[in-house]
Amino acid sequence: MSPDTLLINDPSNAYYQPSALVQRDGTVRVVFTKANQSTASQLYSVTFTGTGWTSPVAILPSSSPLPSGDFDSLPSIIQDRNGTIWVFWTRTLSLSSTLTQDVILGSFSYSNGASFAAPSQLTSDSTTTPIDDHMPAAVQGPDKNIWVYYISDLTSNGGEWDIYALQSSRPISPVNNLAVSSIKTNNSLVFPKYLKDVPQSPVVTISVTVANLGDALNEAFTLQATAINSSSYPLGTVSTTITNGTSRMFQFLWDTTKVRLSAYSIQATVTPLLSETVGNSGDSSLTLKNLLRVLPLGDVDMDGAINIIDAGVVLRWFGNPVSAYYLLPYADVDNAGVIDIIDAGVVEAHFGLVT
Repeated sequence: MSPDTLLINDPSNAYYQPSALVQRDGTVRVVFTKANQSTASQLYSVTFTGTGWTSPVAILPSSSPLPSGDFDSLPSIIQDRNGTIWVFWTRTLSLSSTLTQDVILGSFSYSNGASFAAPSQLTSDSTTTPIDDHMPAAVQGPDKNIWVYYISDLTSNGGEWDIYALQSSRPISPVNNLAVSSIKTNNSLVFPKYLKDVPQSPVVTISVTVANLGDALNEAFTLQATAINSSSYPLGTVSTTITNGTSRMFQFLWDTTKVRLSAYSIQATVTPLLSETVGNSGDSSLTLKNLLRVLPLGDVDMDGAINIIDAGVVLRWFGNPVSAYYLLPYADVDNAGVIDIIDAGVVEAHFGLVT
């Protein structure tokens, strides 16, 4: 594990009981309890921007403030099959100046976490001898239902804790969700020319996998792949269908012989014919940064730069066959089978180049 990373530096408040979610679009969202000595505990969330964390934002909408005397804690966050984000938590109700009761509440967001609906109370037990429902843990079940597990002292009327479960009123179905699940290349380092003694070609095979995570039997879509640097290189487009519950792999061939020498990100985007929710559309595109590097000829050690190491190898092994040293096949740019004046000239011409 990495060293500890401080998400929130706020000595005036206490932050605890985190629950984390990776959303369809890759956003990491953490919900937690925030409290101090002068205000009741409430639920807040932060998200990771790629370089840092946002400031805490309250989960409850301003139209549904926390009632006086109550406090919220112990959140659990999930995203369901339709892309809706749910948060379930414990609310401690103030029944009187001396009596409280814990109940389970829930709220949802159709906007990928930008805002949440007014909360609903999900459990309601006797307040005469207060029954406490506590510590929810939610999952999207394989049966397509949302399940919320929690502890309660209902069985023994306050005597001991047992585990209970709530099930959504209906399965989360039907939904539409096509996802780009993976991008792979057959080579991550490639020279823009065929080298006879190197087991690689300047033509790169890029494999993209699309998954139908929804319920549409044969959903039509268009898939587009692009290599991205300071310029974009379209790799191809495919239009076809995919059966629900399955994945399909599509391959694109990219000839790198005339492209800029650099590192490239590969992006694949699927455009479904059927509409998707805001939450589910987040996995319709996938970008893997610096997945492929096109190297300059003469980059013997394949580090993306022509420097003294490359020149030293060519000088040391000048006149020798490529079989004499394991790096020499990458130095034989004219495919002559030996390290000759042409190979040395290429290194000299490219010396100092960094891609």
